[in-house]
Amino acid sequence: KSGLSSLNGYTWSHGEMIQIGEDTRLLQREKSLNSEDMRQRLFSTIVWELPFGGGKRWATTGPVSHVLGGWQVSTLLTAQTGMLFTPSMSVNAANSTGISRPNRIGSGVLSGSRGWQGWFDKSAFQIPALYTFGNAGAYILQGPGLVNLDGSISRTFRLNEKFRLDFRTEFFNALNHVNFSLPNASINTAPGGTISSLAEPARQIQFAMKLRF
Repeated sequence: KSGLSSLNGYTWSHGEMIQIGEDTRLLQREKSLNSEDMRQRLFSTIVWELPFGGGKRWATTGPVSHVLGGWQVSTLLTAQTGMLFTPSMSVNAANSTGISRPNRIGSGVLSGSRGWQGWFDKSAFQIPALYTFGNAGAYILQGPGLVNLDGSISRTFRLNEKFRLDFRTEFFNALNHVNFSLPNASINTAPGGTISSLAEPARQIQFAMKLRF
């Protein structure tokens, strides 16, 4: 009746898995958090028919009614924690055919601020001795989270009894928030720890019109 509706959801999850990893003789070592484990995720949508024009609360008649009436605003907010990733090396110290991971000697979490120039502490890892497997587990580091707001403004114009004109403006990443992709996971190369791409593009605005008859 008010022209306002909302749908909201929150997910708090935890997933584990065992996969074939670097040492196939000891699968228990490969027990880890799930690669798709997204610990927290929130979404919220709002659809609002503006309270102007015929049958609404304000400006029900006259020129103002024709200008302001019939508009609808929609939003979609998404916020989630980062995905997990595994530290890697550019060499295969174990000389095996499978995955080779480094030794972990620290937490790997940077003590200062994280950013695209450095997301995790590479000094917390080292290359293991030749012909040995590293002790670092799989998916022990967390990548950047994501916050994104999309929105739209739309209206249908009645031209006459036969023709309708739909107008729509859409905003993607309306806040122009920077959402990073996962970093380079290498512990022994210069690009390691840095981020070179975005999970979501910068703000985009598009317009659309459709004639219905």
